[in-house]
Amino acid sequence: MTSSDILKASNALILQLVPDYIQNLEAYQSARRIGGKGRYWLNANELANSPLGHLHTSELNRYPDFLPDQLAQTYATYAKLPAEYCLATRGADEAIELLTRCYSHAHGKHVVISSPSYGMYQFCAQANNSKLYDIPLKNSFSWDIDALISQAQNSSIIFICSPNNPSGNAIEKHELERLLSHTHDHCLVVVDEAYLEFCPQQEFVELLNNYPNLMLIRTLSKAFGLASLRVGFLLANPILLQTVRKLIAPYPIPDPSAQIAIQALSSLNLSTVQDSTYCLNRRRDQFSHQLSNIACVEKVFPSSTNFVLVRVKQPSPNHCFSFLREQQIVARNQSHEPSLANCIRISIGQQHELDAVIAAFQKYNQNQSN
Repeated sequence: MTSSDILKASNALILQLVPDYIQNLEAYQSARRIGGKGRYWLNANELANSPLGHLHTSELNRYPDFLPDQLAQTYATYAKLPAEYCLATRGADEAIELLTRCYSHAHGKHVVISSPSYGMYQFCAQANNSKLYDIPLKNSFSWDIDALISQAQNSSIIFICSPNNPSGNAIEKHELERLLSHTHDHCLVVVDEAYLEFCPQQEFVELLNNYPNLMLIRTLSKAFGLASLRVGFLLANPILLQTVRKLIAPYPIPDPSAQIAIQALSSLNLSTVQDSTYCLNRRRDQFSHQLSNIACVEKVFPSSTNFVLVRVKQPSPNHCFSFLREQQIVARNQSHEPSLANCIRISIGQQHELDAVIAAFQKYNQNQSN
């Protein structure tokens, strides 16, 4: 066959075998997929350096556990839960995907998101051909609880990212409880707590005992600085987890990842993470204050995470974003979201990286003034 024949046959196979909703699906635009060149990588909400970089692993010749029970038990202890309430997953993203596959097709019900938020909720719903319903955050980035309660009768899952990516704020406990109490017997409420360690006062794990429809997603990618391990957790009523377990592929978490994760959850290393997080929060608050005093910055939104969302003044966020790129700073342009016009998200890196960002904004401001 000629190359033209192969191309024609390949396209014919796709048209015949791939459902329309997958053909029309746009691949998720992760920070690494978007890419970019620079010296300061502040676009993926990673830690600049893991506080646990000394951890190691061994025994690479054996298949890992089907479900790494020791890892789940260790994390359950950290979360102050019985072991049966914890399921280890390949990062938080697999937890989102598993929940969508498992629970989103019930009698034509919707998956509900509140934009702007983490894009994987929408992506997983679309990839599974699930109905999607968006109840946007209010102007203050708070959740529209009344609208969520109203829509819940026609929904199977409500995703809430708290603290939220990219806005940085957390849902209030009384708001979450009101939502849970109105949905406890007909709709799951999934709270993604990926950034929990940066604001532990907003932890909701104790609510699992009172609300059977609550599910929590956790990860070691953020405050633990172990993003490359791809280790996450799903915390929920054991009956709900039993159904999810049926969908997990064999050997879901590589044994080296599980071993390092277990070490990371030791009391000594947890203390190290806590100290590291405390220092990062102080750098974040100081960085936010410095940014807010630069004339070209319209607003720095309050953050309970390891990033800040910045709204810049005209001429355009793309102009400022491009200028940062010229200064070797890779941030995340959020202006594709209607409610995030002129906004850029910046991860909290090391002090010298944040100093470089401040210097770049000052230089940009000076250029705009001339």
